[in-house]
Amino acid sequence: MWTPLKSARLHVIRQPAVLTASTIAALMREVAEGRAAPDFDILADFSDVTRVDISMSEMVQLATARRAALPETGPAIHTASICPGEAARDYVETWNTFFDEANRAIVTRVFDQLDPALDWLGRQNARGAVVEALSAMKLD
Repeated sequence: MWTPLKSARLHVIRQPAVLTASTIAALMREVAEGRAAPDFDILADFSDVTRVDISMSEMVQLATARRAALPETGPAIHTASICPGEAARDYVETWNTFFDEANRAIVTRVFDQLDPALDWLGRQNARGAVVEALSAMKLD
């Protein structure tokens, strides 16, 4: 579901066709348990998402937990989400409202395609590794 690209200091995430609260909670557990570097930027690919099964109350609960886990100091974590489909875009844009830039611990943007997302993250030189990582990820 995710791959760390250590040389690019970037986590690459590929979301499944049906996005659920348990999918998001599992990613958050990976970070909390130290299996993901908490200071790496994130590229989340929602291209495969066709349906989001997350209620608003679940989203609030997950976002509140994520905010609580963010570092209070240090550089902001940048998250670029690739959302060419409407279902994923609506979810991600709502999720991002919980992390306004006044917080500065996390800065988010939504993109339709990979290249603009990599440009914004300053990781265009990692494009080959990102494409390879996304292609290698097996989804349920």
